[in-house]
Amino acid sequence: MKLEKKTLTLLLICILTLSTTTLIIQNFIPKAHSSDEATFTGVTSDRGVDTDSDGKYDFLEVTVQINVTTPGTYRIESFGLENASKSTLWMWTSNESYLDEGIHNLTLSFYGSTICANRFNPTSIPWIDLYRCEGYDCYYLDSIYDVPLIGGYSYTDFNCLAYLTGLVHDEGVDTDGDELFDYLKIGVEVNVTKANNYRVCVNSLEGTTYVSVYTCQEVFLPPGIQIVNLSISGPLIFSQLHESEGNISSVSVSLSVEEDYVQHEIQSLEIPLSRNYAYNEFEALAYFTGKTFDEGVDTDGDGLFDYLQVDIEVNVTETGSYKISTEGLADESMSYLWYYHSFDLDLGEGVHMINFTFPGEMIAYNHFNPTNITFLCLSTEDLELQHISMLPLSRRYNWTEFNTPMKDVELTLTVYPNATLGLSGKINRTRIYPPPSNKFLVNATTSFSTNGNLTTATAEGTALPPDRTEWPWNMTIANITVKQYGDMLKGIFNSTVFMPPAAENACPFNSSSGDAYLTFLYMNRLASLNLHGATYVCPEVASEFPFNITDLTILADYINNALKGNVTFHALSGFPLGDVIVNFSGNESEVFLTGNLTVIYGNYSLFGEDLELNETSVEQMLSDLNSSLPGYGEDSLYNMTNGMLECTQFNTTFTEIGTPPFGAKISYNVTIQGNFTEFLAYILASTMFSEDAEEVYPTVAAALNATFHSVQNAHLQLNYYKDSKLLSFNLNMNCDVEKLWSNALEMIPPTVPDANRTMCEAWLNIANATAYAVENATMDITYHGTEKKLD
Repeated sequence: MKLEKKTLTLLLICILTLSTTTLIIQNFIPKAHSSDEATFTGVTSDRGVDTDSDGKYDFLEVTVQINVTTPGTYRIESFGLENASKSTLWMWTSNESYLDEGIHNLTLSFYGSTICANRFNPTSIPWIDLYRCEGYDCYYLDSIYDVPLIGGYSYTDFNCLAYLTGLVHDEGVDTDGDELFDYLKIGVEVNVTKANNYRVCVNSLEGTTYVSVYTCQEVFLPPGIQIVNLSISGPLIFSQLHESEGNISSVSVSLSVEEDYVQHEIQSLEIPLSRNYAYNEFEALAYFTGKTFDEGVDTDGDGLFDYLQVDIEVNVTETGSYKISTEGLADESMSYLWYYHSFDLDLGEGVHMINFTFPGEMIAYNHFNPTNITFLCLSTEDLELQHISMLPLSRRYNWTEFNTPMKDVELTLTVYPNATLGLSGKINRTRIYPPPSNKFLVNATTSFSTNGNLTTATAEGTALPPDRTEWPWNMTIANITVKQYGDMLKGIFNSTVFMPPAAENACPFNSSSGDAYLTFLYMNRLASLNLHGATYVCPEVASEFPFNITDLTILADYINNALKGNVTFHALSGFPLGDVIVNFSGNESEVFLTGNLTVIYGNYSLFGEDLELNETSVEQMLSDLNSSLPGYGEDSLYNMTNGMLECTQFNTTFTEIGTPPFGAKISYNVTIQGNFTEFLAYILASTMFSEDAEEVYPTVAAALNATFHSVQNAHLQLNYYKDSKLLSFNLNMNCDVEKLWSNALEMIPPTVPDANRTMCEAWLNIANATAYAVENATMDITYHGTEKKLD
């Protein structure tokens, strides 16, 4: 079955989103490049390289000769090795260098331990590509195919630091004697020939149901057969299996090593477990049964409900402390009425009904007709056991069935004989909605003393913040010191904020590698910001395209109102495309996407569809895209973005590879026109302010314009590694604060409703005045993933 054109459209929109969310400003029109600038001569050589003199090759180096006619920066890259039976070991590698006119050599290096661990005897390289690079933009020039390796290599020639033996030692562990497994212990067997620090990961469990787990251990391993033990929570397995009553039979594990700051994956295997494990062999602790009971409750006999009561059934299999929460209600159109409610309960074994109540005046005030209770979560102190997005109520409740807010008011007017007038009354405050906001409670003492012309004032006391039993107040330690020296005021603020329990169990805060560092410097009305760190991507995100099939690299530079860069989707085994490098450049009204990709003919399963790729099908796909994406049709970019963006150019060049053809190289040049600032503002407004998106959209667009037109330069580098699920990021930015507030004062107030415009202008003027008054400021913020705190 051929891949539908909407699937390829989705791929392109995914790429477009990645590029435009960085706000592309100021165009850079790429020049056309000719293969005459440089070509492969066809001369190649190869050799094994032993870097540590142990008699084994650490790298396989392949050198290719290039004839350069135009001096510049050139890059070569390859995607793997082939053996005599035409099987491929996918290993992406590249090399880049500035070359003058003449004959030059460039060398590719393949990691030897990966070759050895996979017992792969390389005989050739399927193809090597040549590119001309200008900054981050690289343009395809030439390729050579079926490059033979003359060294006659065996995997035994290479240094095998370590490899997976293909065996795991698994057992369910019952820690409390109830004959249910509290965790699944998996001992991954590694054959180590060279002592080193290795990372061993369990990526998933599989059987009748895919179980999303991810845990790694970095450990020093001496030579010999070593077993690295990893533990998977039993309740975590149960929570993903019990609904389908499934089982698990295999585990996906990977082995990697870091060398010269590069993490090399040595091997990745799916290994059978010693037996099948059924869902009911694991400790559940507690779980939602799916049963509910709901009713409207009238407490004062006036015929209207004062609150909606919803009872949720929970089956507890082990006595303990549990947290059960909901985030509110939903109606038939899947609109939400947010009302977070949670209980921390000590529950014994058995079935329990947990009672949630929703104020009737809240339902009536919002004219909301609930049909579902939403986002139920069941957790222990350190583990989320179950999360249900929605459970239906027994019926649809109409908002008119509930008591309206603040309807009970009684006034008494009295006229006295002396012609005075008295007014009294009472209000039933129990139905006020929204409820009165909490205020700071202050207890303070002030004193004044005067000595001659000098008056000294002192004040001391305490202030209790509103919601002081809630986060962040209940988990924050802060100290503020302010001193005045003549005309100069100097302040220091130190604070530590610990993450709340709910955040500690939520991604990405539950990642021990989730460290991030923010440095902010303000001086002479210029602000400099650096944000860098790393974290593991949430399983629900990592399981989605493209994060579940490829490593990902994003590079972007923004300087002098111009931003350009690229997005690289790295090739993987079983995926018919080679590395996909998308070069982007543009301004807020026009964007250019250029690049090329390699397609290998064959039969594949992609996105759940059987896909046959051949010359006819690939050309048809390109034709379908070219006829649908540009213009104003149903499947056009214009229609998909509600007329905010338009694809005005979609050019492709199709070149077949090999004789007879076994694939094709496709170069593309796409032009998108529209207002990208407004498009991004539309996305943000719709996402963050769904109910008031139309009202706040002009203000969001003005704020984005003011911000991005004040940024002087910025650099972004983001790397995502599929196997480890690790995301590293580094952002540097310099901003003209004076220009920022000047732009904000000019652009934002006209977009604010008249009732709030004066206050908006006042706050912006205060911010502007503050920026002028402050001479310098520094701020350092660090998030510690291990300690779950923010300093």
